Amino acid sequence: MSSVRNLSLDKIIARKKKPHRELVSVLEDAPLDRVSKLLHQNSIIAVPVFSTATPPKFLGFIDNFDLMKFVARDYYEREKQTKQSLLHGFPFSSIGTSITAGELLNQLNRGVGDGVFDSTDTLQLAIHALSSKKRILVRMGDRYYIITQSDVIKYLHSIYDTLHVNVVQTLVCEMKLQIPINSPENMPTISKDWMAIEAFYFMDSRNLDNVGIVDAQHDGKLIGNFSASDLRGLVSDQIDVLKQPLWNFVQTMTGKPAIPPVTCTTTDTMGDVMTIAIQNRVHRVWIVNNIQCPIGLITFTDIINTALNQ
Repeated sequence: MSSVRNLSLDKIIARKKKPHRELVSVLEDAPLDRVSKLLHQNSIIAVPVFSTATPPKFLGFIDNFDLMKFVARDYYEREKQTKQSLLHGFPFSSIGTSITAGELLNQLNRGVGDGVFDSTDTLQLAIHALSSKKRILVRMGDRYYIITQSDVIKYLHSIYDTLHVNVVQTLVCEMKLQIPINSPENMPTISKDWMAIEAFYFMDSRNLDNVGIVDAQHDGKLIGNFSASDLRGLVSDQIDVLKQPLWNFVQTMTGKPAIPPVTCTTTDTMGDVMTIAIQNRVHRVWIVNNIQCPIGLITFTDIINTALNQ
């Protein structure tokens, strides 16, 4: 698999659907309501933040989840201080005025990190940043591009026939996953009846970027998935919807009935998982048992690490 490890980032950029789309970015002193509006107006999930120095320095990414986690954390901190529920009087609009993009990055302990990559750098060099941050910023000439884990998976799938047989035929039960199979104490799932703001607080406290939605009344059956994609289009003046039960929130945000979760079993192959993830435009595939209860989770980080380490 040395050919995959040595793959230059410009090859992945070239296969992106809209490689030359204008980069949307903000400066560190931008208030969060501006960040929220930019995400909404451009129908994107994340935005790079640059310093106000000359020349500007890349500081990190802020995504939809970061904004909602901030709101949830702020709400519960105020609730602890007052020792009473603030649900009906909480000023959700505080997202726009109380903090800047740079200050939020500091709160998240998300500094410059791996910085900006060059388009001639290899996937092996960028893999750590992609695994931990889900996306990286790449400079090609005088332009910047964003490469996400999804871009990498789509590229690997496009060269499916050239990948080593051991990679694509690796069984799910043989993959080294971030969350081991059959470890219920580590399973990132929540009840469909939780309020959305509770879900965000739970995810913030455990550093999660997605959760499975289960129905406790039906033996913990997996009925949905909740991730940053469900927040596409949410703006600060709509934040009241965070008071809804999570199941209702997902349907409110998408404007249609919730889509069933994408699943696999322990006997499927990694090649199968790559294919169904791309076909269904999802970033993770849940492993379920014979009664559709979640017993594991395969993320794009798992797939990329498996491909590079075979």
